[in-house]
Amino acid sequence: GINAGLTCTIASPISDVRSIRDGAGFYLSAPTTNASNADTALQAGIYRVDDWGRGMRLVLAGLLPPDINEPYPQQWDSFVANDQGTKIVAYNANRKQLVAAGGEKKKKKVIYSKEIGSLIGFSKDDSEVFIHLMDGSVSAIHTATGAQRSLGLDSVCNVRLSPDKQRLIADKYTGETVWTDTVTGVSKLLPTDSNDPTGSYYWSPKGTFLVGSARERMVLLDADGNPFSEVSTKNQHGLEAWAEDSSELYLPLSSNCLLS
Repeated sequence: GINAGLTCTIASPISDVRSIRDGAGFYLSAPTTNASNADTALQAGIYRVDDWGRGMRLVLAGLLPPDINEPYPQQWDSFVANDQGTKIVAYNANRKQLVAAGGEKKKKKVIYSKEIGSLIGFSKDDSEVFIHLMDGSVSAIHTATGAQRSLGLDSVCNVRLSPDKQRLIADKYTGETVWTDTVTGVSKLLPTDSNDPTGSYYWSPKGTFLVGSARERMVLLDADGNPFSEVSTKNQHGLEAWAEDSSELYLPLSSNCLLS
């Protein structure tokens, strides 16, 4: 939301907060209640508020437990939403259910019923959600049909989706980083120097570049993982910063700041 720095008070525990990038407001995830706080706490589920913390409404209620002796809905352990705030996918680890919903009390649907490691994010057209499975592989689940599509990645960790949602990178346990096109499934290893290995890559804010660090240099690749440039970090003191549109990179060198 535009007022991401706003502080507001909600008289109930909240386990997660997400800003809606293109829409107005935030998603709030309320945890499972119990008999001791059922009268005062929010019912477990995902709520939405506007940019000023007003107009709270339930978007996706928590799952009811199978045991009739447990009357309180169970919380969602993780969730992702599209940029417009019109679609949401949430996961309940206890029930091993991945559920998709329209976002505003629309009908929800179970699209996957096995254990997963983490939710990664939506595809560019919001038709699929990417998930990291317990065996280290990555799959795309269709949010309408539940159809599963493997992205051909095995035994990876630390999966990072590009801002445009058309590519992702992940670290292999061998220390290499693999790049994947989320539409075609084409993958390749990102360049590294065995004598001066590049550390874990990250995406620049707009996804224009992949950025990795090596000894006294920063490696810049284009969005497709091809070499673009290198920047000396010999006198760098502190973390680099990017312009929001990825057009400029700022490096703090000693007491000065260099614009690259």
